[in-house]
Amino acid sequence: MSGIYLRELGEADMALVNAWRRDREVTDLLCGPFRHVSIETDVAWFRGYASSRASATRLAICLRENDRHVGNLYLLDAQPIERACEFHILIGDRAQRGKGLGKEATILGLRHAFHDGNMHRVHLRVLAANTRAVSLYKKCGFTLEGVLRDAAFKNGKFLDVQLMSMLRDEFDARHGNG
Repeated sequence: MSGIYLRELGEADMALVNAWRRDREVTDLLCGPFRHVSIETDVAWFRGYASSRASATRLAICLRENDRHVGNLYLLDAQPIERACEFHILIGDRAQRGKGLGKEATILGLRHAFHDGNMHRVHLRVLAANTRAVSLYKKCGFTLEGVLRDAAFKNGKFLDVQLMSMLRDEFDARHGNG
């Protein structure tokens, strides 16, 4: 049995999401810049998402043993003609990192994208310097498509961003289609 499950993110999750967004150790692993974000801003952001979910799926990663929310997984900017979306994952709970939850959540999220969302292609952007994430994505079956040089600005310096993707038939060959 899986050690985690995915569920839709809810407004009650916003305090925890906001805490992760204010944690530089967490945000330093992501492509986007650090920003000070109030809980009110995050609640307003969530309400906007909840009122129009057509092109985005925002999921909480939860431990099966105690239902604790430990991270987020997003499938964003879903394109109905291309059947493609952008993948994002964050294990915000520092104590849960390095335990294989990211890999398990990635596979669950990709299965959801391909088999429930009828996606053909899932792509992502990752900091080249985030070697743990790059390794995880490769282990899950993502293919490197290219590098955006100096595309992210973090902590006073520019960093390269890698573009990676996976197609549904590649996922099915590696992880099964059920």
